[in-house]
Amino acid sequence: MEAQARIIDFEFADLLKLSGLTFKQLASILREKGINVSPAMLCMIKNGQKNSHPLKEQIKEILKEYIEQSKEEKETIKFLTEAQRRMLSVLEATYEDREFALIVGPSGIGKTYIVEKFAEEHEGVVIYKVAKAMSLGDLLRELCKVLKLPEWGTNYQKFSRIKESLKGKKMLIVDEADLLADESPNRFLRKIEIFRELANVCAVVLVGLPELDEAIYANVKSYIYSRMGYYAYLKEPEPQELIKYCELKGIKNIRQVAGASIGRGYFRYIDKVAKRAKKIGEELALSIMYAGKR
Repeated sequence: MEAQARIIDFEFADLLKLSGLTFKQLASILREKGINVSPAMLCMIKNGQKNSHPLKEQIKEILKEYIEQSKEEKETIKFLTEAQRRMLSVLEATYEDREFALIVGPSGIGKTYIVEKFAEEHEGVVIYKVAKAMSLGDLLRELCKVLKLPEWGTNYQKFSRIKESLKGKKMLIVDEADLLADESPNRFLRKIEIFRELANVCAVVLVGLPELDEAIYANVKSYIYSRMGYYAYLKEPEPQELIKYCELKGIKNIRQVAGASIGRGYFRYIDKVAKRAKKIGEELALSIMYAGKR
């Protein structure tokens, strides 16, 4: 039986190369979109052995979309607001000096984005995201989970394991730390004391909304303040920063979207509009965004 001639689709090969994805990574992305193609099958498509595969054209479109999105993300990564640069400076100083620090700012200005970016670029950084309405025991149990430690035992035993584990780390970043606030000032103080004590073995940064700063000022003892090494109160983005971000995200109605984002999530709002616009068009995307109480 005569072997079937291989017809290599050079466009597919070029797109795969431009994406920088391995067959395994591409297969994973396709799975998320409901397309089940094995890495081996992708290899065969690239080599021309499965040139007539019914999903090949769809896979090529997904590759093009991935490449375009990657370019956009690279441009966005270069963009930093004044507040984000200030936040990075505090994180860097805290990391180098192994200090206890506090960073607060409005929702949607990129605090979590900067936290994740910093952790990617620095070794030994642990991110812990606080959950709502936590008791001290819940807090310690969740910290154990993040650090992959046993969760059994008394609060003291859990804390001892956490402290020992963090001796091998450089920094603990507590994101959404405003959720530590408690109706009981004593409970809130005990939670903050946990992180103050952990700051003896590695750098610790509390990151949250301005309410965190207010709660600490109202409820925390002066000896906690004496341990604070660095602090940043981040302001809302300037209008020109919102406009620039809209440009980077490919928004057409730049001033409308930038204006609408103020007080409604800022960069998070713009991200949502940009994401929806790619699927349903910008006009419709804007029309379905929550505009507040009528």
